[in-house]
Amino acid sequence: MAHLLMNAEDLEEARTWLQQASGVEPPAEDPPAGADRRSRSHHRRQPAVHLLLGDSVARDSQLLSRYPGDLLINRARGGATWASTLERLKEDLKPWEHETSTFNLEKGAVILWLSGNDVHRRSTGVGFIDGEVLEQMSRDIRQLLDVLKEKGPKMIIILGPLPRLCAHVDGIAWERTASYHMERATKRTVDQTEGASMTTLGRSLTKKKFGRHSVRSECGMWFKDDGVHLNQCGYRKLDELLPVWLRFGGDAC
Repeated sequence: MAHLLMNAEDLEEARTWLQQASGVEPPAEDPPAGADRRSRSHHRRQPAVHLLLGDSVARDSQLLSRYPGDLLINRARGGATWASTLERLKEDLKPWEHETSTFNLEKGAVILWLSGNDVHRRSTGVGFIDGEVLEQMSRDIRQLLDVLKEKGPKMIIILGPLPRLCAHVDGIAWERTASYHMERATKRTVDQTEGASMTTLGRSLTKKKFGRHSVRSECGMWFKDDGVHLNQCGYRKLDELLPVWLRFGGDAC
């Protein structure tokens, strides 16, 4: 899709649209004369459009870019897995590509956050560790990342799966959970992909006892009553682990 050239009036309209759509101020014009080089470089940064894909934990995260003028398109869906995300990838890329082309903006990051549906039974929520399931998931991840790389994002960021309080006996070690095995399989695949990186999150929502990180009832302070979805305290807990230019929206815990 070709980029469109804009006159001054079109650019001002695009700036206004970005402010309304993203809820943040668009970038300022060049800084005043005398500003230091670092400040001048920051102000001249071209706004970017980022894309978030994932499940309901990602959908409800209110993930935002800290950069003024950036737009983050949230296409996450409840119940999503790596397989379903791959299946819908072509459709979900369309709005991201459309906005970058229409407003002549940079392609930013594609962020993927699948929190654990691949390894937890939909009917009961119980986790399972199945080598064949993890192998197929790894193939889906590899294929999805290959498609994304061809689309030219600035970077691909994967956020790791989370523990589920409803899925395990109280006090189980993090390393024995299905989410941990999903995390390891995902990271092995991501580490083999140039241009992609992974931020692991799950361990930070556990409690340490007798030298081991465990999924305990006390971890419920970060989850909603279903033991799957995060509350505001859970998102705040993970905020400091995100890449520095990202943050979760919403009220303070």
